[in-house]
Order: sequence, then structure tokens, then C-alpha cells
Amino acid sequence: MSDTFTARHQSHCPCRRTGSAAQRRRPSRVTHAERLALLVILALLLVGAWVTAAPPSTTMQTRYVLAAPGDTLWALASEHPAPGLTTQQNADMIARLNHLTNGTVSAGRLLRVPARPTNALAMR
Repeated sequence: MSDTFTARHQSHCPCRRTGSAAQRRRPSRVTHAERLALLVILALLLVGAWVTAAPPSTTMQTRYVLAAPGDTLWALASEHPAPGLTTQQNADMIARLNHLTNGTVSAGRLLRVPARPTNALAMR
């Protein structure tokens, strides 16, 4: 009796019907305004990433130094700091200025490095 009741209950109960209102709801759709807002946010993030990843300008004053035996790119970047750049950024800039692909500095090679600031305030 309980099996028959259970089978009959399941076939007539609204909680088991496949066409119930809960199952007939459409999935939420993204509106045109929401798409536009998402596109604007994505564009701002991309522009922000592009601006912060831009290489430092190479329009600063440079001078030439002669690489000594044992000189490294890091040592040159430390000895010839560029205003506003970390040592790593400065080493990357020196490598780009001199077309160094593997970061190796050959002794006796003339290398472009940032020029030292000329006024006393810039040296602080």
C-alpha cells in the first residue's frame, strides 16, 4: 500500500512535476547597459595595464662608459642610476639601449648609460 501511495503521490504532487514554475524560469540575461558597463571596465583595466607596463622613456640624457673586465649589467645600473627607476628597470633600459639580448657585458665595449644629473638637488 505504501508503494502504491508513494507512486501515485509522486505522479500527482506539484513538487515533482517537470513543468513547475521553478523549472520554467528563464536564466537571467545580461542587459545592454550591463554589457556596456562591463566593456568600459575591461577597457579601463587594459589601458591601466598598458600604461603601467610601458617601458621607461629613453629620451633622458645618456653618456658612454667603457665596460671593464668583470662588469655586470646590474653593477652598471647601480653605478649609473636613472632618476625614478629601480636598479632592475635601469638594467633593463641599459640592455635595450645597447641591444644586449642575454645581459652579458663584454669588457672593452662602449655602453650607453644614463647621464648623471647636473644639479645638486637631482642627486639627492
